[in-house]
Amino acid sequence: MTSAPGDDLVTDTIEIGLFAAPSLILGLLSLNLRGLLGKSLSLCAMVLAGITLTAQSHAVETRPPWLSRPTMFLHAVGIIFWIGSLLPLSIAFARWGAGSKLLLQRFTHAIPFAVFPLAGAGMLLAMVQLPSINALWVTPYGQVLSVKLALVAMVFALAVWNRFWLTDGAIGGERAAVSQLSRSTRIELILVVAILATTALWHLTPPPEDLSKDRLKRERASQQTQ
Repeated sequence: MTSAPGDDLVTDTIEIGLFAAPSLILGLLSLNLRGLLGKSLSLCAMVLAGITLTAQSHAVETRPPWLSRPTMFLHAVGIIFWIGSLLPLSIAFARWGAGSKLLLQRFTHAIPFAVFPLAGAGMLLAMVQLPSINALWVTPYGQVLSVKLALVAMVFALAVWNRFWLTDGAIGGERAAVSQLSRSTRIELILVVAILATTALWHLTPPPEDLSKDRLKRERASQQTQ
């Protein structure tokens, strides 16, 4: 007896919550600790969260697993770092000061190391899971991916605008740049929520690669029973 797609979504959500609990605890502990210990706990929390998202993703079932699993992990960790940085940045912009400026500088130096692996891993996963380019609009999985890519493009456009047109001004103390960065970061947060909501639909739309494998299995089972 097979479960309904909605039941699978609820089950996956519960499993993610259970597995994510240790990373959440480590992350909260790291907020109250400074120095190497705090950074180590924060890193462990991010790695555990990346493992949790990777384990719950359809991508880990894509062949070859030696490529899809580490690629999905890089993608997940990049997402976690980026999303996890937006809320503190938004708060820092609302309460601008010397600490806010330091946080913005650190984020500016660190974010390329998250964004480039994130984008590269995402493109590689799409190439592995989609049999052809037209699968982007003729399959439910591809249609969800198309919506996600459109939202991601908006976030990237905002990020580029923030980095090259607003960041230097904000660090230099321009209040107008700080205000625009604050507004832009809030928009990014809204877009990120939309991206996560869109990504959740993949629990209801298996990749074309998986559908092909299921169809092949059914055909083989039908031939064996004849």
